[in-house]
Amino acid sequence: MEKEKRIKKALKALTSDPDATIASSAREFGIEYSTLYRRFHQTSIAQINAHPTQMVLTPTEETAIVEYIGRLTLRGFPPVYPLLTARIEAVRKERNPNARPLGKNYLTRFIKRHPELGAGYSTRKDKKRVLVNTREIYEAHFDEVSL
Repeated sequence: MEKEKRIKKALKALTSDPDATIASSAREFGIEYSTLYRRFHQTSIAQINAHPTQMVLTPTEETAIVEYIGRLTLRGFPPVYPLLTARIEAVRKERNPNARPLGKNYLTRFIKRHPELGAGYSTRKDKKRVLVNTREIYEAHFDEVSL
């Protein structure tokens, strides 16, 4: 029974302190890391929503980021990883200024969670499109417009 009390205290410490880690709490309360890890990740969605500092993004914030990507795409801007990382970091820092940096695979997992986004590589311009952008064509256009 005592072990169960220590586990509950460790879980409470983890959810109340955004800087607490599972490893440090396990050491502090004398609990096996794997036990505390398993118990911590079995928490309900209600508990996570009560303590959003344990999450990278809340569901509402994820929806806002998906909408942001949609707006970028409609305007013709490619939603490149550095731009998305900066936006996500800004959203997280607004909620929790002491938030840890994103993991290196976070955006890959984010895109997998949102299949409507998709991902692809940009392609080179074909030769016909490049040849159309010549100085003579622009000069002719501005000569016509300036009349």
